[in-house]
Amino acid sequence: MSAPTTVRILCQDRGQSVTVQGITNSAWSFLPDYGGWISNIFIQGNARLDNVPACASRRPGDPPNVV
Repeated sequence: MSAPTTVRILCQDRGQSVTVQGITNSAWSFLPDYGGWISNIFIQGNARLDNVPACASRRPGDPPNVV
């Protein structure tokens, strides 16, 4: 898969902090089409994505080291 790639996000939560090129982000998004999580540091936009709900009780599994 080459970048950039459009993905569908079900919800987001906080987890382990990831640092890339001096930027740190602890937000993670669940990608239902891939059945897994991606750090928001790899998604274009704010650290916490606007209009994306928290996973809360719909959490489809935990992102790494959920806080």
